[in-house]
Amino acid sequence: MTLRVHPDQIVRTSGSPLLSAHESWERVRLGDVADVLNGFAFKSSSFSASEGIPLIRIRDVGRAATAVRYAGDYDERYVVAPGTIVVGMDGDFRAARWVGPPALLNQRVCAIKLRNGSLYDEGFLLYALPGYLDAVNGATSSITVKHLSSETVKAIPLPLPPIAEQRRIVAAIEEHVSRLDAAADSISAASSRLARLADAVMSSLSGEKTTLSEIVLDLRYGTSTKCSTDGAGAPVLRIPNIRRRSIDLGDLKRAIDTTVEIPTVEGGDVLFVRTNGSPDLIGRVGVVGESASGLGFASYLIRARVDRAKADPAFVALALSTHRSREEIRRRAATSAGQYNLSAKAISGLSIPLPALDVQRRVRTEIEDRLAFIEGRAAELSHAKNLAGRLRRSILAAAFRGELVPQDPNDEPASVLLERIAAERAVAPKPARRRRVSAGH
Repeated sequence: MTLRVHPDQIVRTSGSPLLSAHESWERVRLGDVADVLNGFAFKSSSFSASEGIPLIRIRDVGRAATAVRYAGDYDERYVVAPGTIVVGMDGDFRAARWVGPPALLNQRVCAIKLRNGSLYDEGFLLYALPGYLDAVNGATSSITVKHLSSETVKAIPLPLPPIAEQRRIVAAIEEHVSRLDAAADSISAASSRLARLADAVMSSLSGEKTTLSEIVLDLRYGTSTKCSTDGAGAPVLRIPNIRRRSIDLGDLKRAIDTTVEIPTVEGGDVLFVRTNGSPDLIGRVGVVGESASGLGFASYLIRARVDRAKADPAFVALALSTHRSREEIRRRAATSAGQYNLSAKAISGLSIPLPALDVQRRVRTEIEDRLAFIEGRAAELSHAKNLAGRLRRSILAAAFRGELVPQDPNDEPASVLLERIAAERAVAPKPARRRRVSAGH
């Protein structure tokens, strides 16, 4: 769905400090200071993994490279230069500077190019714009995928401080944010080290390899049924209930239809996430505890009943959670359409090390203790990263309230700057058409 209210109304009614403007400032439409170029619907038949020019799609906004290239003919005006601001127009409406090589602008992505940097600072625009896009996103219906129009982007009433103040604000933000970014980089590096440590612990599992078909007595798909917190039917395990190789009963829902027959789980069963839009969730596993025995499970899950004379279920879940196993699961689940669907056949073919049963239990206990420590440190790092995000938001809020740097009475007033913008806009020539480029040139 697209926006049904004007951006002016959003700004008037929003309580977000990121949409603030100091009383000495003016406001200006984004379309009065910048050109907004919509991407083109390039033919997917000319998409390539290695040939042609990089193609910026929605998923590439905020990245330094694209997963797809375009090997067909194209109009030069859709070539995005490094440093250009691009915005995803479906979903989250994310804005970022394109830092990759020259690339084509695909449909549902737009490029924003300031006409005159002496009237509006590009750095100031890049800091201001996300708050307005988030507000537009929040005001857009989510019945279906959210859509952003270029006309809405052009109509955004940006804050307009004097140009000298814009530059002082950008310099102050960057001074503060650079420290936060350095802290965030340290947090990310620490998180990566913990992830590698966890993977090393999991990879220490030893023993002769076996496929799950040798140790699983039964594989069963769940049943498709609608659930709710006040449903009258049987309680049903869903994807959110599978957490950290176990089952979380904190968000348990019940089937709405009391007549549908739903397969159940027993203590020691292993549940797999078999289909979901996120590759990170595919193949996530959880061991059913005795407290969850007898519960039903939904269609997005597969139940594996482990032969406990051969394998310890918790050991199996640990072995399936290594980086190598997760990669194998994603590979087996990937479809030609770019989706993921893990079948019972694919699960049966997964291989894991399988030492003697007593060794499995001992190793499982040791590894779970180590992973508990690692996951505790990861939670602390996540909290620190969230705190850094809140501090960044506070800095931006102070900037747009006019509190981050002092106002200078010697600056050209924002009202005069607004008049100059209007005068330049009135005489601006229309952009010229560019020539079409053939593939390979």
